[in-house]
Amino acid sequence: NRGRWKRMHGSRRGESLNLCYHPAVENIGACRMCVVEVEGVKNLQTSCMTTIKEGLKIKTHTDRVEKSRKMNLSLILSKHPNECMTCDMNGHCELQDLTYRYFPDDEYPFYLSTGRILYHYHTGTMTRRVKEISDIRLEVEIEIKPSDAEKLEVKSGDVVRVTSRRGSISGKLKYPPSCSL
Repeated sequence: NRGRWKRMHGSRRGESLNLCYHPAVENIGACRMCVVEVEGVKNLQTSCMTTIKEGLKIKTHTDRVEKSRKMNLSLILSKHPNECMTCDMNGHCELQDLTYRYFPDDEYPFYLSTGRILYHYHTGTMTRRVKEISDIRLEVEIEIKPSDAEKLEVKSGDVVRVTSRRGSISGKLKYPPSCSL
């Protein structure tokens, strides 16, 4: 790793935005979250694999770079097991931090957090094998803050369809118990 971007930035996490700078992952530039524009080079370069040279001019936060990082993060998330709430790294995860940095966006303007249904904990991979439990059909409930519901012109009790980059679901809208009308 002689002369690589990591040396230039030292140990300041988040500066170069590369997930492969994690001790458990080999540094091969595969995540592409650290892409940068290098003056005189047509394609974006991964900073973790770019050798630093005298006079090299690097742009780290142009529209082109940010758009590419967002696309790369979307691709990573499309294959990521959506189990953040039960993961040991929840709250201490670089991928989670990047997700909060780049999303929500204009296309999907809300954070979507999926809960668990008691009878089908862990997405039902085990519980749906038991006929008596599988026969329990619970109504899907979608919680939303009253202020967000007002912006979307919906109210508690309405049936709505929620769509994310991963799919969609319909359910009855309700306000969380901690929110007042």
